[in-house]
Amino acid sequence: LPKLKAANEKACGMGVNTGLIFSQRLWNRDTLTPELRVLAEKWVLRRESGDPIVESWDHQHLGAGQWSNQQQLFGHLDYCMCSAVKDFQSFAIHNVVGVLSQAEYSTMFYDQSIETNLCFSPEHNHPDVSAPCMASHDFLSSLKAAMLESSKGAALMGEGWEVVSSQFLDAGWVWRTPANPEVFRYSLPWAGA
Repeated sequence: LPKLKAANEKACGMGVNTGLIFSQRLWNRDTLTPELRVLAEKWVLRRESGDPIVESWDHQHLGAGQWSNQQQLFGHLDYCMCSAVKDFQSFAIHNVVGVLSQAEYSTMFYDQSIETNLCFSPEHNHPDVSAPCMASHDFLSSLKAAMLESSKGAALMGEGWEVVSSQFLDAGWVWRTPANPEVFRYSLPWAGA
């Protein structure tokens, strides 16, 4: 860690931003410590049936061949955390700020910054099943504020470049151009010219 911190400080001194990709939304269920497994079971998004929502990490994007949970030798399953749970939000923000400050990174790429799944967990006490998506605005606002408090000038990048996240992300990307790319008209007017 001291060498990494020194390298990041040196890069910053040369005007270079350093960062890393960070996912708090997806937790690999096969590698969780006992303590994290307890938290995952508490914070995971749940289907109407009560089953946890899991996703496989695969490379089925842009026409590539799939390797995922259907091919167990190559993929893994991740629990999807519910971004509407305040304890989860605090945990994620604490982790992001901790990584930024400990290693002197200036940029954080927060993977999958907007949740689109519904959550039916009765333990989460959501007013509505769309709570995870509805919580994205306040969560990203709090995350960005905490990052700036910890590291003046910190940049937040993220996957999910649409109206909600673009209010807080300094840069973002998506796998495919959205069907209704209104956000580009106002944030990148030259891109549509």
